[in-house]
Order: sequence, then structure tokens, then C-alpha cells
Amino acid sequence: MRNEVYRYHDLLTNHFYASTRLIPKRREKSRGKYIRKYDKPQTPYQRLLVTLNAESKRYKKLVEQHARFNLIERGRKVEEGLRKLYGYMRQVKGQRGNLIFDLVTDQNLAKAD
Repeated sequence: MRNEVYRYHDLLTNHFYASTRLIPKRREKSRGKYIRKYDKPQTPYQRLLVTLNAESKRYKKLVEQHARFNLIERGRKVEEGLRKLYGYMRQVKGQRGNLIFDLVTDQNLAKAD
């Protein structure tokens, strides 16, 4: 269940969520502060395409996957998986809550005897 959520969310993240990367980080001698420089925001998909040869099978496969990617459907699948996961967590929490209550009650009865 959790793996299903990750599978769909990872694809969304890799294809559509842009992030910046730290390029160099150097220390300023006079004040001792670090100066950080970042590249422009790109998705992991875009970064990978830059490194691959345009004629390679992997490049073509990624471009084809991106072209037929249905963003709305993937978002729905992530939400559906999260709902299932949260429902399962509530169920487990409820069972654990009752178990803890039962243990505490049993201990209190033992003390009363």
C-alpha cells in the first residue's frame, strides 16, 4: 500500500516538481560565512535529459514516458493511495488504543486485588 503511494508520487516528483541544486559553497574569509550559489530550478527529469545522449534508448524511453504522462490521473492515484494508507493507520491506531486501554485496566484491577 505504502509502496504504491511512493511509486506514483516519485514519478510526479521526478517529472514535475522543480528544485534547485547547490552548485558551489565557499566560505567567505573576512566574516567566516558560507556563500551558497544555486542553479536554476529544474526537475530531476530535466537534469537527466541533459546528461543523456539524445540517440540513446533510455533518453527516448524517458521522453515517451513523459509525453504520455497523465498528471491528473497520477494525482488521483496518489490521493487514493494516501486515503487507503491513512485508513489503515487509523485502524491500527484504534486497535493499539484498545489494547493499551485493556492493559492499563488489567493492571489497575490487579492492583486493586
